[in-house]
Amino acid sequence: MYTTRKSRIFFLFIVLLTGTLIVAGCKPISSLPTGPVNTSQSSQTVYLWISADKDTYVSKDEKERNFGQSSNLSVAGSQIALKRSYVHFTLPTLPVSTKIEEAYLELYHSGKNEDGKTDDIMMPVAKCPFQWNPLTLTYEKEPTPISTSEGSFRIKLRSQDWSGSENINVLMGDYFANPQDFFGFIIQWHYQSLGIEKGFYSNNHISRTVSDLGLAPRLLVKLTLPDGKTVNDITLPSVLPADNDLNFNSGATVLMINSVTGGNNWPASWDVAATK
Repeated sequence: MYTTRKSRIFFLFIVLLTGTLIVAGCKPISSLPTGPVNTSQSSQTVYLWISADKDTYVSKDEKERNFGQSSNLSVAGSQIALKRSYVHFTLPTLPVSTKIEEAYLELYHSGKNEDGKTDDIMMPVAKCPFQWNPLTLTYEKEPTPISTSEGSFRIKLRSQDWSGSENINVLMGDYFANPQDFFGFIIQWHYQSLGIEKGFYSNNHISRTVSDLGLAPRLLVKLTLPDGKTVNDITLPSVLPADNDLNFNSGATVLMINSVTGGNNWPASWDVAATK
């Protein structure tokens, strides 16, 4: 799945051809293997890898600083540091009666005990309750109040690997049905006494390019389509919100979503945390 950007506006084109996602006039993308693809009408299982369209973090130590173009995200909870990360995804429109079987939020953690503390921890994730711009959001400008609760779900941290959440299919089912209510997620500690700070790659990381989803934050969704529907019936809005996070030239073709149809489990090449 691809979008074309002009003046920071995306347009979606979805083409499935001989097991490879392409755009007319462009070479097939081979940098991200998709595994076997079954395009038969009888196969209704689809796996989606949705890349973050914007992300950033804020820091209490640098209240007026914006990190929207940073290659990393940070989450910290200590007496001297408080940082929380924001991640958002544009959700595609699914055919009526599509069933969300599984859904996971995953962030890539390149470090290993980088703060001197164990990586064997669970990180709370809260639903973001407001709109935000990655190039203007700062700790000082956060809408208040910011919830300091335990969060809606958790991510299990992994060293130098994808860190994934529990299955959030019910939550994402509600958001797919009501996308106007989805403002993304906030990853944060609910109190400051932990003395922990962990980092993740953002969608500005060098691995994220116009043709490779790389190690940017991702939303993974396994769904079952109703009879007679295929991956070509899954669409993004014709006009997406202006993206201020990805620094690609105007008019560039940008890979936003990858999909695989068929199979009994997640594609092995995707290295999904839930399969480990």
